[in-house]
Amino acid sequence: RRSGLVYAVTDYIQRNICTAAIDALAVQMGYSSRHLARRISEETGGNFSDMLMHMRVQRAAELLAETDLTMDEVARQSGYSSTSGLYKRFHCVYGMSPGEYRKIYRHQEGR
Repeated sequence: RRSGLVYAVTDYIQRNICTAAIDALAVQMGYSSRHLARRISEETGGNFSDMLMHMRVQRAAELLAETDLTMDEVARQSGYSSTSGLYKRFHCVYGMSPGEYRKIYRHQEGR
C-alpha cells in the first residue's frame, strides 16, 4: 500500500514527467526540499531522482509498446533531453535497447 506522500510524489511525476523537480514539488506541498527528500527516503528507501528515472523509463517502455513514435519523440515525451540519455537508462533497466524492446513487445503482441 502506498502512503499519501508516495502517491502525491508519483502523481506529480506522472503529470510533470518532462519537467519534474523536487524543488517545485516541495513548494507545491509546503515543504523544504530537504524535508521532502528526507520523507521520500524514509518512506521508499530511495530518492526523488530514483523515482523520476524509474517512471521515465517506464513511460518510454509504454510509448515504445503502444505507439509508432520515433525514438526522438519517445525520448522527448519521457522527459529525456536526448535519445542517448534514454538509451543509456533504458539499457540499465531492461538490459536491451529501446528498439529491441519494441521489436520483442510487438512480436509478442502479434503486431
